Amino acid sequence: MLVLAACAPPVDADTGGVLAPAVGAVLGCQQIEDGAARLACYDRSVGRLRELTADPASVGTDIAPIAPPAARFTAHVVGLAAAGGGRLKFTLDNGQEWLQQTAEGELLARIGASVTISPGVLGSYWMRLDSGRGCKVTRIR
Repeated sequence: MLVLAACAPPVDADTGGVLAPAVGAVLGCQQIEDGAARLACYDRSVGRLRELTADPASVGTDIAPIAPPAARFTAHVVGLAAAGGGRLKFTLDNGQEWLQQTAEGELLARIGASVTISPGVLGSYWMRLDSGRGCKVTRIR
């Protein structure tokens, strides 16, 4: 009986999402001390998670995939935020958000700066700021 209680998914009234209870069930398995019972719990919980994610429509998400830019474009920075590890997140005036892939020294980035984003090889992108400095970026929105 204790094993079943530990595997029970948490009630998630706030999000109403179908994935939250399934993820909660997986996380609940780590509380089980008996190795065989813990493994059985993981197998059941991950099986349910696979069922839910096999069909993207069943997840209930309305997030469309991000289409990569086909060619070079220029925009202006309307927001800057620290993204951890010395990296920056750039919000552009066209609504796109780009994340600096690695910290590469001082970019001299500022609100209002003009940036040009160019496609690179193997799906990479290069952002050049009007300061003349640049970095590799990934589009996140």
